Amino acid sequence: MDSDPLGLVKCQQCLGDLRYGDGAFACDKCSLRYPVRQNLIFMGYDRKEQEHINKIILTESAHQTNLDEIDKHYDFAQPSFKLSLILANMAKNDIESDGAVALDVGCAGGPTGKILSESGFNTYRCELDPNSLFSGLHWKHKNLQFGKHIVCDTQWLPFPNESADLVFCKELVHHIADFAPFFREVNRVLKNNGVFILAEPSINYRDRLAQILGLSQDKHYGHHYQVNSAYLKSLKESSFQLYRYFIYDYQLKRPLFLNADEGPKKNRLPHSSLKMKFQRAFGGSNVFFLRKTANLRQYPKRPQIELINSKCLLLTDDYLEDERLKKFHQILHQAAQGK
Repeated sequence: MDSDPLGLVKCQQCLGDLRYGDGAFACDKCSLRYPVRQNLIFMGYDRKEQEHINKIILTESAHQTNLDEIDKHYDFAQPSFKLSLILANMAKNDIESDGAVALDVGCAGGPTGKILSESGFNTYRCELDPNSLFSGLHWKHKNLQFGKHIVCDTQWLPFPNESADLVFCKELVHHIADFAPFFREVNRVLKNNGVFILAEPSINYRDRLAQILGLSQDKHYGHHYQVNSAYLKSLKESSFQLYRYFIYDYQLKRPLFLNADEGPKKNRLPHSSLKMKFQRAFGGSNVFFLRKTANLRQYPKRPQIELINSKCLLLTDDYLEDERLKKFHQILHQAAQGK
């Protein structure tokens, strides 16, 4: 075990220091013990949200980890992995810091933690559903060792103020009804001038009309799709400045309207409003690159944390050895080769 297995990780409730012993990390300040099971640190969520959180965990576990329905995940993986590779490469160029700290927030079982680690980031994986988080342990990297896989509600991140260089958030925010507190939490953990990458689908005019008429086909519990302007407004209120924006088309498997004139050292952001209007009309996934411009005057008070029961983890090491997972590695290799 690493001599400092926790690295940056703190008590989720009070942000105090933790110590390891008897299979758990303990906080002497608030007397919470966070158990470790199958290489995952089990933290929790605001106890006021217990019923809602439990429903999300059950829904996402069934959706993300059912190998009998893996074919549909293969199809999605091809464009998704390619996008993660594109974003990690841009982040590496934008931040230009060896060993910069990256938080892969809402990571599920995808390879982004591995991709970021291979790009030189000191990466931590955070996910609410323990089975989804565990399912990603087959993406191995020397950086992704003990202490780097944290089961927690990502609206309450267990990291100190101004500790991260990058927060990477891909396809998470549409699971959060009130996303403003989450953006404030991202501001809290990012260093000044830190980078927030938000890749997020949002509704277009056709989707909105279907919602109004009660014809929406999305019955997935916990989905709360918004228009992209709502995200951008809330991000600005949380002291984030947009410096790059493009649309990613999952069917074409490529970015749309990616402009070389946009970047962290550029003073212009050409046509971003037109690109967002195009997305609202025709769809596609929004990709926001943002800089934290200032700390907020005040951050929300930390809640009383209800621990996620480690018995919610139903998967075992046999799952990670299943032959069907190997195809994901082939898909990632092909994406890295530009195929």
